[in-house]
Amino acid sequence: MNLTGGRTTLILNICALVLAIIISIEGAYIIYHIFGWYNRSDWIASFVPVLVMFIIRNRGFSYAFLFLHILVALALFTTSRHVYLGTYKSYGAKYPIEDVGFFLFVSILCLAAYGIIVLIRAALALLNKSKRSVADNHD
Repeated sequence: MNLTGGRTTLILNICALVLAIIISIEGAYIIYHIFGWYNRSDWIASFVPVLVMFIIRNRGFSYAFLFLHILVALALFTTSRHVYLGTYKSYGAKYPIEDVGFFLFVSILCLAAYGIIVLIRAALALLNKSKRSVADNHD
């Protein structure tokens, strides 16, 4: 596989990067207007899934994560629209951008699963290679 995983995957990942920028701007707007503060480190949460997409470089995975990016961006757009219009109502302790946190958690789990799969494949390849070399020595 090449460095980008293919042209389609690269385009999907770049689209997700653009959506991550939009998500971070929407999140900053919502949090600042509701709570009056915004941690500068909060924007990182929207870029971790994109980093995971660039690491894994799988077309199906990129389609799924781009779909999730679109859902989170739409949810944040609706919330930011309510904040802008002054019709936003806080429903208890629900953090307005907790979807971004959940998406961050899912992406880290996917990256961990990908790492485990890569390690298992490498171990199986080494095992298969050692079996072949032992079989070649017996011939």
